[in-house]
Amino acid sequence: MKFCKRFLALILCLTLVFSMTGISAAAASLGSSGSVESLVAGMSTKQKIAQMMMPQIRNWGSGDNPKGVTSLNKPLRELLEEYDFGGIILFQANIESPEQVKELSEEIQEAASEGGIPSFIALDQEGGWITRLTGGTAMPGNMALGAANNTDITRASARVLGQELAAVGVNVDYAPDADVNNNPANPIIGVRSFGSDPDRVAEQVPAFVDGLHDNNILACLKHFPGHGDTDTDSHTGFPLVNKTYKQLKAMELKPFQAGIDGGADMIMTAHIQYPKIEKTTYTSTSTGEKVYLPATMSKTIITDILRGDMGFDGVVVTDALAMDAVAANFDPLDVAKYVINAGVDLMVMPYPSNLNTKSDIKTFKKYINQIVAMVEDGTISEKKVNAAVTRILTLKQEKGILSQSSLLSSVISRLKQPSLKVVGSDAHRLQEWMIAGSGVTLLKNEDDLLPMRVKRNETLLVLYNENTYDPGEPIGTSVEYAVKLAQQTGRMSSGAKVQLMAYNEKTIQSAKKKIAAADKILILTSMSGTDALDPTKTDTSKFVVKAINYAHKKNKQVALISMHLPYDVALYKDADALLCAYNRMRIYTDDTKKTEDGYVSNVAAAVSIAFGERSPSGTLPVDIPALNSDYSLSGKTLYAVGDGLSY
Repeated sequence: MKFCKRFLALILCLTLVFSMTGISAAAASLGSSGSVESLVAGMSTKQKIAQMMMPQIRNWGSGDNPKGVTSLNKPLRELLEEYDFGGIILFQANIESPEQVKELSEEIQEAASEGGIPSFIALDQEGGWITRLTGGTAMPGNMALGAANNTDITRASARVLGQELAAVGVNVDYAPDADVNNNPANPIIGVRSFGSDPDRVAEQVPAFVDGLHDNNILACLKHFPGHGDTDTDSHTGFPLVNKTYKQLKAMELKPFQAGIDGGADMIMTAHIQYPKIEKTTYTSTSTGEKVYLPATMSKTIITDILRGDMGFDGVVVTDALAMDAVAANFDPLDVAKYVINAGVDLMVMPYPSNLNTKSDIKTFKKYINQIVAMVEDGTISEKKVNAAVTRILTLKQEKGILSQSSLLSSVISRLKQPSLKVVGSDAHRLQEWMIAGSGVTLLKNEDDLLPMRVKRNETLLVLYNENTYDPGEPIGTSVEYAVKLAQQTGRMSSGAKVQLMAYNEKTIQSAKKKIAAADKILILTSMSGTDALDPTKTDTSKFVVKAINYAHKKNKQVALISMHLPYDVALYKDADALLCAYNRMRIYTDDTKKTEDGYVSNVAAAVSIAFGERSPSGTLPVDIPALNSDYSLSGKTLYAVGDGLSY
């Protein structure tokens, strides 16, 4: 019976493919040639350059409010059919639902196969703070996994992400983030990192790679050779790390080496200057000042170190070339010249980066022709181009992507694709809940305040920082969910009175009566940057400090949960109990009506643990420095990697 059903499904898919895909005989022969070298030898220079590009198709339309591309329009389809692009990167604007993104993925592959070579389709699905797949399972994120410090848990988390990506037709995950977040002032990595200990991070990276590979999803380590020790965001500035190669080997490069040894398929470069390693300078097109070539453009870093010393023979991709570190300092043609000659294989979001109009597409085609001309006149090494395309196609062949240009292989691939039912499934959300709880870390528990018991007729006051900028972070809903769970399981009396107060844009005066009347007090805080450590700069921090002080004045104990970056516990060290959750962000969903779709798993799990749902088992994945009297970071460690209490 099963055979009959599968046979009927095969016939149906064959009919669908014949009627819709238009896969050409030439495309099929490309996939079945069996020799990547012969395939490369038969490609034109234009085809090769296109294969080295991964454009975005995020929006369409002119003006300030272009519409997200959720289905290929005619100009974009024709572009993908004409050029053999190595891949396409998708963003939030491309995603409305699992069903829709699966259809978009199929459209992309059909257009790419019409041109000749099936495509990489990539997403940034790191888990936690960086998630793109609407309707999917976010998972707790890397810092929470680092706190759990269990490679089996990390592997399981990545396996969920990989299975859901496979279900919607995505074959590349720009994850895991292998950066060591050893700078608490880092504005862009933070909870995306497994931690500040390079050895601990190095243990988690290959486990994440394994989890993705379990579903044939390509894993990409980022951001080489390390973005964890910067205080500048390369999206908006041009970071510089003044470290020697020896220093990088002792810290930043350890997780990358572990990931390489663990079979990572791709490595993404960082737009960061390393003047003690790459000394070549360039005159910035915007400031006229001398800048150093970033890692993305450095032959020393890409060819000599990454490929030569570290033995990586996979595909090297750039971080987005539209980021200001590159776009605001380098001429687009020079970008292509330096990137390719450095030994990079795949250019992500090349100039003009936005393909929003027919005019943009025209500019893009001109840019490709200009690069082709630079290859033909020797400005760009043809040997480097051939080597890059060979690596790209070899990876596609090894992962079964190249063979999808064959009609039968394409159909079989679709039949093997996981069901869309796995995306955001109850089973995956349960795993998310359990994994989030495994990372929750207890750093302080004076007088055994936790687990908190709220009796009948007692009042629990929860003060929380709701992110009014981003409604995708429903902190209040998370607390309500955890409270309801505690009442259902008897850990909190159903007769207890629970008061929730969002303290955004509030003064301590508005909370004093509630604090004085409460029997139990729980405060949730959120730090995304070092300004949050200075109550003279941030009203929310000022509120929390005064709330703790006022509660103590009234002989009340305070339990505090750090929802995001854990460094803020240094400011709130006087609270009687301290818990860390490591991620305040939940994935956007296409259905927020159900309670289980509307909470932040890390936050809800931490609140539940505060009420005794289980004993906290996480240990601190980063060193937390003490603060100086001016609230700056000191050189002393307040809490160290590995610290953690239990009940």
